[in-house]
Amino acid sequence: MRLRAVTALVIFALTAYGQNQPELRGVWVTPHESGGIAFWTRAQIAAAMDSIAAANFNTVFFDAWSGGFPLWRSEVFHDETGYYTDPLLGSRDLLQEAITEAHRAGLEIQAWMEYGFIAWWDNYIPAGAPANGPLLNAHPDWSGSDSTGHYFLHTSEGGNYYWLNQNHPDVQAFMISLCQELATRYDLDGVQLDRIQYPQLNWGYDSASVAIYESEHSGMPPPQDAADSSWMRWRADNLSQFQRGVFDSIKVSNPYLLVSTTPSHYATGSSYPAYESYLQDWKAWVNNGWTDNVQVQMFVNATQLPLYVSSALDGIQDEGKVAIGIAAVTSGTIRNANEMLSMISEARSRGLLGETFWYYNDLRDLGYLSVIKQNAYQTRVFPPYRASEWRNGGLIFSDSSWTIRGGHWTRQPFGPAIGGFFFYADTLQPDSIVFQVEVPSTAWYELYVYLVGGSTAFTTHAAYQIYSDDVPVDTIVISQVTFSNSGWRKLADIHVQSGGIRTIYKLTNKDIGYGQFVYADDMMLILNRKLSPDVPTGISGRSLPDGPHSFSLQQNYPNPFNAETVIRYTIGQGGHVRLTVYDLLGREVATLVDGVLGAGEYRVRFDASSLPSGVYLARLEAGPRTETRKMLLLK
Repeated sequence: MRLRAVTALVIFALTAYGQNQPELRGVWVTPHESGGIAFWTRAQIAAAMDSIAAANFNTVFFDAWSGGFPLWRSEVFHDETGYYTDPLLGSRDLLQEAITEAHRAGLEIQAWMEYGFIAWWDNYIPAGAPANGPLLNAHPDWSGSDSTGHYFLHTSEGGNYYWLNQNHPDVQAFMISLCQELATRYDLDGVQLDRIQYPQLNWGYDSASVAIYESEHSGMPPPQDAADSSWMRWRADNLSQFQRGVFDSIKVSNPYLLVSTTPSHYATGSSYPAYESYLQDWKAWVNNGWTDNVQVQMFVNATQLPLYVSSALDGIQDEGKVAIGIAAVTSGTIRNANEMLSMISEARSRGLLGETFWYYNDLRDLGYLSVIKQNAYQTRVFPPYRASEWRNGGLIFSDSSWTIRGGHWTRQPFGPAIGGFFFYADTLQPDSIVFQVEVPSTAWYELYVYLVGGSTAFTTHAAYQIYSDDVPVDTIVISQVTFSNSGWRKLADIHVQSGGIRTIYKLTNKDIGYGQFVYADDMMLILNRKLSPDVPTGISGRSLPDGPHSFSLQQNYPNPFNAETVIRYTIGQGGHVRLTVYDLLGREVATLVDGVLGAGEYRVRFDASSLPSGVYLARLEAGPRTETRKMLLLK
């Protein structure tokens, strides 16, 4: 699609505001393509986070409660249903993968509880799942209903949404437990609560809600008129008490987590549709401090937006807690690039928290990420609710620069490793490799190793001896064979002192199995904000400690691809640059760049129409720095 030219007026309004002002720059991310049921691979998650960070966004709202399943390995959900996560994910923890890649790229990430009180969508039934969904199959009494007894609503996407009972104490306890699990287990930056509402005004007539109402009203049943003001207020207040309870529970579990909500507002003047149609009194939540901020969904065009914003802000005591929710595509209508920029300008001119976009796939496919960066997000800023930069990116340490290798380790070039190669050892003699690094701040860090995977020649018994403050504290055994393990794998949370070289882990070839190989690739440390919330910033974002700033080779898009794909890369300082493509046998099949370039971001198109299907490796070299990405050609 050809983008419409951006008017000078909008550009002036955006630049005049000032590029260094803190603001929320968020995007909603669903980990699959629109309408698809296959989840993203780790490589696709990493590529998404790289492109979001490259466009100078600062926050990702990642779908974590979707389709009737948690997209993390949930003990809470398993206790109620027998399922840990969506069956299509197998043993994967999709949320942890997203947290890893977001924090590596210097982004904040909030778990987006998209489905809220929706228990099930019957248009999506994975093999083996019950027709009415795991939750309602296990707890049929948890279902809500309207005045006619219906407990589902037809959706525009097809199929029906089955709703939980918003007033049932066991339902509320379950929802709160899910959020507490997120707050205690993961190093998240926030939890975003969605669909904390009734599906329609005539909802709340289920037996459990009626019994609660009668117990509080001397046995009197609720009014038959769903629009009765006292009956509306009773249901809305119950919902507000749940919002207060889940907010308090998250804060008790982790006081540094942001709690946000996503109400909708489609009105001008004094209308309050969230309350009048869905009994969601979100303005009271903001004013009473039961949410840290809101991203109000106003998926309208740029000319309508100012009136909608004024109406939404009516009665809000702190407008700085309100962000605008913007949609690039709604009901088949595509908003042009100029409208996107006008909406950002509106949020800035009103002094709001910022804006969030629904959703990443649309911004990517329409080419709006680069437009927004060039005209609105020209510099990187942190959100206004942070005193300073909270996430500065992962520290990646090269296996060639930060290791002490004992015995015989072979350097394997052109493999799918971060630096373009990795080291491996066999069982012919005792071999060991020790990672020793220097960190900028004394703190708790998440320790990650990069796994190649996919070859049966690798060991299933790689024993990583973990150190904390230079003292061995644990040994983690993982398989280096499984291809699903490819990418960054978290080993442990460790405490590391600054001010000297510290031992992080030791890997040997002991007990790896006869005829097998053990390998070591790059290592990453990410500051754990759950365990070290008060550590001052100063970690260099998205750069290697032993090289120039801002050197990266991003995942090609699309990937997999048929015939053509685009490769993007960043050079932090000028010099000779070489970008080449190899097959898995190490044979060079294409030279895409070979010359002197200045610092900056570049993209190049790779035409593979003459090559057979298979895996290829893009290798970027600039001075002493190298980086490699795996690409899959499918014809």
